[in-house]
Amino acid sequence: MTNDFGWSDLAGRFRLTVEEREVAGQRLRVPLAGNVEELLDELIAKGPDHEDVKDERIPYFAECWPSSLVLAEHLLANPALVAGQQVLELGCGLGLAGTAAGIAGASQVLMTDYLDDALAMARLTWGLNLGTGASVAHLDWREPDPAMATKVIIAADVAYEARHFQPLVAAFTQLLLPGGTLWLTEPSRHIAKEFISLLNQHGFDCQTSLHWLEDRGIRHRIQLHRISRTIG
Repeated sequence: MTNDFGWSDLAGRFRLTVEEREVAGQRLRVPLAGNVEELLDELIAKGPDHEDVKDERIPYFAECWPSSLVLAEHLLANPALVAGQQVLELGCGLGLAGTAAGIAGASQVLMTDYLDDALAMARLTWGLNLGTGASVAHLDWREPDPAMATKVIIAADVAYEARHFQPLVAAFTQLLLPGGTLWLTEPSRHIAKEFISLLNQHGFDCQTSLHWLEDRGIRHRIQLHRISRTIG
C-alpha cells in the first residue's frame, strides 16, 4: 500500500485540504485544517484547570503563517544556507520551513514541536512535497535536549509571548553549536525588540532584514533575523 504520510489519519479529523503555494519559484503542497475554530473550542471546553489549557496548547499547526512562508522562501532562494547541512527546526507547526530546507538540499532535517498533532502535520507536509518519510521529534523549549544541537537552526514565529523569551534563549544556547546560525522570522511584533535585546545580552549577534509578503490580499511585514553565537 502506498504511504499516504498520515493523510488518512488526519484528513477527517482536521477536514484537511491541500493548497498549492508558489514559494521562490517552487510549487509547495501545503495541508491546511478546515476546522480551526472547532479545534480552539475543543481546547477551551477542557476547562481552565486542564493541563492543555493551562499550558496554552493552541493548535497553531492548523494554519500556514506568513512568517513560515517568508522563512521557506528565504531558504529556497538561498539553498547554500542549508545544502549539505544538518538542520533543526524549532516549533515546526506545519513543517513548511523544514520541508523547504529539505527541498533546498539539507542532508538531514529534524522538525520538532511541543504538540504531537503538529509533528503529524509536519510529516504530512514533508511527505506531500518530498515523497519520503520525515524526521520529527518532540521538543519542549523549557527542557531542550542537548543531543539535538546543530549548526543550522530555523524557526518561524516562536517568540510570540514574553513568557517564552527566557526559555527560548536558554534553548538557543544549548542547541546552537559554536559557529552556527539560527534563522528566525517573526511578524514585526513590538515585543520582538525585547527578545532580540535579550539575545544580545546572552552573547548572540542578531542581524535583521525586512521582508514583505502579499498573502490573501494582506501585506505582511516580516522580519528575518540571522542569529549567531558571539561567545562560546
